[in-house]
Amino acid sequence: VGDASLPGERLEEAAALERLQRLTARLEEMEAWFDSVKAEAASERRIREQATTRLGLMQERLDRLKEQVAAQSAENKGLRIRLNELRDAEPDSHGRAVPSRLG
Repeated sequence: VGDASLPGERLEEAAALERLQRLTARLEEMEAWFDSVKAEAASERRIREQATTRLGLMQERLDRLKEQVAAQSAENKGLRIRLNELRDAEPDSHGRAVPSRLG
């Protein structure tokens, strides 16, 4: 019992407790930092996932628009052919253009 009350040992014990408190505080700081890093990583992952989803939707939209342009171009070509046929047509007895059957 008398050994524990020596001034040198009390100083060592106090120093050890102080060091332990500093280490505990540092550990809490590191845990807080790590939690913030994890939260930031999760946020960035969500942003990447959203961007990937948006890119997919934009690609689908672009594909649909390309299909529509192709269909409109084909329709336009058909209408131009028909217009040229009507320009070259002979009028019937009622004055309406009737395409010639040469081609």
